[in-house]
Amino acid sequence: MAWFKTTDPEWVALQAKVDAHNTEKPKPATQTGMICSEGVTAIRNHTQGGDYLEQTHFLRRGDPNNKAEVVTQGFLTVLARAETTTWKAQTAIGGRSSGQRSAFAKWMLDSERGAGDLAARVAVNRVWQRLFGRGIVSTPSDFGTTGDAPSNEKLLNALAAEFKQDGWSVKRLIRRLALTQTYQQTSQVDAKKQKLDPDNRLLSRFTARPIEAENLRDQILAVSGELDRAMFGAGTLDVSMKRRSIYFFIKRSRLIPFLLAFDGTNALQSIGARQTTTVAPQALVLMNNPQVVAWCAAFAKSAETPGDNAKTITAIFERALGRIPTKLEQQDATRYLQSGGSTAGLCQIVISLNEFAYVQ
Repeated sequence: MAWFKTTDPEWVALQAKVDAHNTEKPKPATQTGMICSEGVTAIRNHTQGGDYLEQTHFLRRGDPNNKAEVVTQGFLTVLARAETTTWKAQTAIGGRSSGQRSAFAKWMLDSERGAGDLAARVAVNRVWQRLFGRGIVSTPSDFGTTGDAPSNEKLLNALAAEFKQDGWSVKRLIRRLALTQTYQQTSQVDAKKQKLDPDNRLLSRFTARPIEAENLRDQILAVSGELDRAMFGAGTLDVSMKRRSIYFFIKRSRLIPFLLAFDGTNALQSIGARQTTTVAPQALVLMNNPQVVAWCAAFAKSAETPGDNAKTITAIFERALGRIPTKLEQQDATRYLQSGGSTAGLCQIVISLNEFAYVQ
């Protein structure tokens, strides 16, 4: 067959189109923007002076018209192991940048004399938090005296050292953590272990937690078959948009109601960890939101086998939960459909289960 298809004119024509397509690079829509950063050619406005301020003044009460003394770039001495000017910005004559951004970056990542050790621990802690639900330091934005002490300081330091040795590779760090026995634990509670560690700070089990609002919305779209996987392009404020939630445009006065109901952030301020709540409006959104209702109708249409409730129920559970229904679930779902319940209604019931919305 592998040889014969090459003699078929129609296959050859189609394969030629595929080969031609594979030789082309993606051509996403582009949009011109103004970027102020080192190494990027400055865009001059008719009202501006040089490409950067040659002097930085202390501003009384933050008023640019009330300048005080000139201040120079400095670094946190508490994170400096020795007096050094290694990181000081060196501005070349006629240069188009003050060099202060790159100087700050060098100081932040300098493990020998600067803030590199702290930066590595903070970064590792953030990755740990994403995988395990809570950081080794449970106050990810506060490693100071007002923050919480690490649950395992030696582990944090060891991971930070390996992180730097690996060239600050986040991918390698994630792989290292995801392959551990600790990460692969079940979330089932052991009474004896829970008594010794009620808050699960030592991770005697996996901590079940709700998935983030954007992921929940995308997950519903995906199982319904309605997810538009197109990449690139402008964002939108249309709540019926079927692309991934990352393409929502963020406007403070018009935040997306679905995302807000499930603890989505407003993107206007930096936060160390999202708040997680379990409140009645979340269930009401899954039952009454017009988009959710429409997506479940599409889910039902693609999963339904007319005249065969058993196949329909199995298809819904497999697609939404990645498993077949238990005997009791099969019986309950069958009774629901036989009593007049719709397939779309059953889809809504399944996506409303904790198992659909929680990382277990």
